[in-house]
Amino acid sequence: MNRPETVSVTSSSVIPNQLGRMPLLSVLTVFVPIILTTLTSRLLHPQLQHSSPMVPFLVYTAWNWVVVCAGYFLIRRIGVRWRDFGFTNFRYRDLGLAVAAMLVGIFIVAPVAKWLTHIMGLPAIKGMNYSLSNPFDVASALIFVLIGPLAEEIIFRGYLLNVLRAKMANLWVVGLAGVIMFTLVHLPYFGWGGILFIFLWSPLTVGLFLWRRSIYPSYVMHVLNNFFAYIVVPLFLR
Repeated sequence: MNRPETVSVTSSSVIPNQLGRMPLLSVLTVFVPIILTTLTSRLLHPQLQHSSPMVPFLVYTAWNWVVVCAGYFLIRRIGVRWRDFGFTNFRYRDLGLAVAAMLVGIFIVAPVAKWLTHIMGLPAIKGMNYSLSNPFDVASALIFVLIGPLAEEIIFRGYLLNVLRAKMANLWVVGLAGVIMFTLVHLPYFGWGGILFIFLWSPLTVGLFLWRRSIYPSYVMHVLNNFFAYIVVPLFLR
């Protein structure tokens, strides 16, 4: 009788990639953009800072992309490619999951976060006073909808989560660490009410990335969420 063929099974909680070779402390680089944004804001002329509420977010987005590009340039020498950040496993059915997650975020997470903010006596989420009749604000909003989320997904999902799960066996710990770190970087701009919402919202993107092993569904969900926040709300709900 022939011996049965041995099949190698890779754990669904770990995606083998070159990012696993990065030191665990390298995950702290996810805080570099917000640190640089804070320093830049102190150097900006006050008139420029107050010219539009979009300016700090544009600066943050720009630093995110500087970190993404510089980081990729530095670590590609160890064989890292874009697929290691999750640019793989594109499946059309995942787009439906992204839409479903976005709806959960808007119609379940947001009301729950608002209710908790009220009963805990926390300041409400900070908003931005801008007009989509202003070309600069329109261009800025489109950046926050399409370009900003991609950089954040690369940094906080594609990089952070892949490095963490290469070092940690417990996927729940990996996910919680990803949620906490993503939440903390938004504290300076959204206040405690906004932080509570982001803390409850970010498990949706983290879960999509870890479950589907791809950056595409979490990115699409992030885009749809920002489209609602920066386009739909200003146009129809204010």
